[in-house]
This record gives sequence, C-alpha cells and structure tokens, in this order.
Amino acid sequence: MSNPQLKNQIRNALASYQDGAYWWQKVYQPRVINVSSLTGETNRTSADAFLMTSAPYTVAIHWRQASTYLQRAERQVATLSR
Repeated sequence: MSNPQLKNQIRNALASYQDGAYWWQKVYQPRVINVSSLTGETNRTSADAFLMTSAPYTVAIHWRQASTYLQRAERQVATLSR
C-alpha cells in the first residue's frame, strides 16, 4: 500500500470504528437482569441521562463515517488495480 490517500482512508475508517466502539462501551447495557442484584433506583445526574440518550447517535455517526471511509478506500483499490 504505497498510495498515501488509500492509507489515510483506511486509518480514518479504523479510527471511526474505534471511536464508535468506545462510545458503545460507555452506554451498552446488557438486557439480562440479575434479580439478586436489584436495589433501589440509582440516582443519575442530568449529565448521565444526556450521555445515555445521545451516545447511541454518536456511535451511529462514527460507524456511518467509517463505512464511508471504507467505501472510498474500496473505490481507490479498484481504480489502482485496473
């Protein structure tokens, strides 16, 4: 891979996937509930509530951008291989 633009597209795609995974990890909540660990309602700050509602959109934006970078890289590879 000597083409600097192609390298850049792949690096950007990887970085976008990593950013999306970071935010996904912050808000992911498994849907399995352990009854023995149930306690009273936890107090969440308004900042926590905002993070929980906005992070899924942030994840989608990062992963959509990563897909765009990969599609550009694929087009460049197809152009270079001709």
